[in-house]
Amino acid sequence: MAVALLAFGIVRRNSSQEKLPPGSMGLPFVGESFAQVTAAETFVVSRAATHGDIFKTNTLGQPTIVMSGPENLDFILDCEKKVGAICEGNLDGACARVVKGLMENDWPSNWKKLMGSEAVTVVTSDKHARQRRILAAAFTARSMTSYYPTVQKELREACKTWSEMGGSFDAYPLINKTAFRAVSKVLLGRTGDNERLVSKLCGLYEEWLKGFTSVLPVELNGLTAFGKAMQARRDIQEALDTVIEERAKWSEQSLL
Repeated sequence: MAVALLAFGIVRRNSSQEKLPPGSMGLPFVGESFAQVTAAETFVVSRAATHGDIFKTNTLGQPTIVMSGPENLDFILDCEKKVGAICEGNLDGACARVVKGLMENDWPSNWKKLMGSEAVTVVTSDKHARQRRILAAAFTARSMTSYYPTVQKELREACKTWSEMGGSFDAYPLINKTAFRAVSKVLLGRTGDNERLVSKLCGLYEEWLKGFTSVLPVELNGLTAFGKAMQARRDIQEALDTVIEERAKWSEQSLL
């Protein structure tokens, strides 16, 4: 069965007395997180076969309604369009949370912490639109064309290195590092000790990703996967802030 949608987040209703769909909330606190993490590919399919295309669960620290199938996906998208139409021009998007019979798109609270409260994937309404307009400048046809020589050079050098390795090898970390190398040069303008920054960001990125599937989404002074992921996020932010400061100083000196 093709799963068309896995809606992470609480489906908000106007009354707490509303009847919830069938399903299991699993163990206290952790819910069905272990099953979701260890068998991600079959988690939704197996439960949909038992409970139907709409079922409740508790995963990754969040009570969740899972909706799968094309009809349910159409329903979700239709609700989002209606909310957008009703709340057009509303700066804080508050009206979206009180529209009767409609759902509000959301992320689990631990995911929002990992992404940041001001991330374009987290903010909504006009704030989301403003951030998208700002980001769009980096992805215009002219901008993308200017990236091409740098990206092409990085890919050619990477392919040459890989072809000389011989035998089998794990492609994922190599591709990941190549992508970070290209991005750091294109968007951050890094040269010189760029390789050091790339290696650091790659490691931090992998640590950050693990936080999204942490069974215990609490920090505990960095003792959990989620805690380590949050620290990785802070380290990534610090590294990028340093690069931006260096670029600003370089630009000031160039103008003098």
